[in-house]
This record gives sequence, structure tokens and C-alpha cells, in this order.
Amino acid sequence: MQDKFEPKPHWDEQSEGEQELARVGAALYAQALQKRRQPAVPEAVEQTDSEELETLSQELKLRQKCQDIAAWAMVDDLIENELDDEEE
Repeated sequence: MQDKFEPKPHWDEQSEGEQELARVGAALYAQALQKRRQPAVPEAVEQTDSEELETLSQELKLRQKCQDIAAWAMVDDLIENELDDEEE
């Protein structure tokens, strides 16, 4: 019985299709992050009170989370489609 830890590789050698899928997924995620970073603040922010600013802040945070979720969903769909294509 051995007590030492032997790490196993997480990835086998990837095919070109898997590499392309990973690149597309990374590009979609980067695009979603870029959109997340772009401020969507109305021009009249200076004239709003603190309650309105808090509401706006919560709305922007929710939009960011939705964009992140959408990006991950797109990546999941791409992976599922690629796996389905390989099974056929």
C-alpha cells in the first residue's frame, strides 16, 4: 500500500475540435466580461438621490450576473453540441 500522492493529469491530449471549442468558449466569455465592464449608467446620475443610486446599482449588478450566466450557458451549449457531434 502506497501512502504518497500521485497527481493524475486532468486533461488528455485534446483534439483540434476540442481546442477550437475551448477558444470559442473563451472568446465568448471574454466578450461577456467586456460587456460587463462597460458602464451602462444614465447621463442624469448626478441629479439622482441615494435611494435611486442604490436601485441603479442593484440593477447593474443583476445585469452583470445575467450576462455571466448567459456566457456560461453559451459555453455549455457549445460543449454539449460538440459532444453530441462526436457521439454521432
